[in-house]
Amino acid sequence: MDPVLLLTFCAVPALALQLRAMRLWDELVEAMWNEDRPRWEELGRPIGFFWRPEEPKMGALDGIGARRRLQWSLAFGQPDWFPTEGKIALKMMGWRMSSILSAVGLTLIGLGAVGWTFAAGGFG
Repeated sequence: MDPVLLLTFCAVPALALQLRAMRLWDELVEAMWNEDRPRWEELGRPIGFFWRPEEPKMGALDGIGARRRLQWSLAFGQPDWFPTEGKIALKMMGWRMSSILSAVGLTLIGLGAVGWTFAAGGFG
């Protein structure tokens, strides 16, 4: 079997997981916006990948920066203020799992591509 075809078939589920993680992030941030607006403001008004509040002075670059900071802080731990039960906590668990699994899958695909390149005599 052609290695490119095999890598493509492996990449589809990993990319689907990444899209799911992005959608879960959007739902998570939107739920925070709806249920805890002061906290959302305090965190720098993070936006989702596809979701953005309909506010007239909502800056996309500021929202993207806030999203990155919040994702980084939530990826490796859960702040004291974060709910431990309910819809938001469930979305957080789904976002973490989808993000981790897609990152592992895409990393393995990349390593496989590099390995096949070396096996075929590439890279010098």
